[in-house]
Amino acid sequence: PTIARIGAEMYFKMIFEDGFFHADPHPGNFLVVSEDVIGVMDFGTVGRITDETRAQVSQLFVALINKDVSELVDRLIDVGIVTEETDKRLLTYDIDMLMMRYHDISVRQVRVAEALNDLFGVVYKHRVIIPTELGLLLKTLVTLEGVCTMLDPGFNLIEVGRPFASQLVSEKANPLRWAPELLEDLRQLNKLLRTLPQQISDTLKQVGEGKLKVSLDHLGMGGFMNTLRRVIDQLSLSILIASFVLGSSLIIAQGRLLPPGVMPLTFLILVP
Repeated sequence: PTIARIGAEMYFKMIFEDGFFHADPHPGNFLVVSEDVIGVMDFGTVGRITDETRAQVSQLFVALINKDVSELVDRLIDVGIVTEETDKRLLTYDIDMLMMRYHDISVRQVRVAEALNDLFGVVYKHRVIIPTELGLLLKTLVTLEGVCTMLDPGFNLIEVGRPFASQLVSEKANPLRWAPELLEDLRQLNKLLRTLPQQISDTLKQVGEGKLKVSLDHLGMGGFMNTLRRVIDQLSLSILIASFVLGSSLIIAQGRLLPPGVMPLTFLILVP
């Protein structure tokens, strides 16, 4: 294998198997020890991803390779932070349109930097926030691709990464891998079931004694309440002015003239 391939495989092993990777892969940080050994220097910038994130990234990687729009959208939502402004239907439509551009292009022709730039342009448009750890990983892959293509212009990073991602997806789908997680879930469920009767009893006792308190906070109502107060103040002032004008009109209509300066003075008092 070429030096470029050895370096890329080293990085994919760090990412998909170790969950800990060197995050500054520029040429000055590599030392070619022999034909099949590469040394890595300067670990000032490193990345770490959890087991859950590694599984999600591998699924995202495979969905991108397979051009599976539905799976790709689901995985993007899994790894990102979806805001209230995100419309999944429109996000799916835009990604589907993006995938159409790559429909007749083989994986060998796709560059990671270009594909990620297109994909995350759509993601940011729909207000899906990408976590910092994932952003560092993507930046590392883009930089790594640049170094590898300098060594080998025909090099394809996606082809090298596909087996690593597929292997992790297969391992996560193995039912035997679920056993520890299922045991932990059962342990937590057992703990909940043992404490639940006492919690229900305590709550019912508080209800019976009238001691149960419910706290209700109106989040985001501050601006509305301030506007409502201003409207009420203006309405009250308008009613006072209208009452004064109406009363003055009745007095004048009955032939009772107000002393000079009373009307202007009153308005000066009401409307400072």
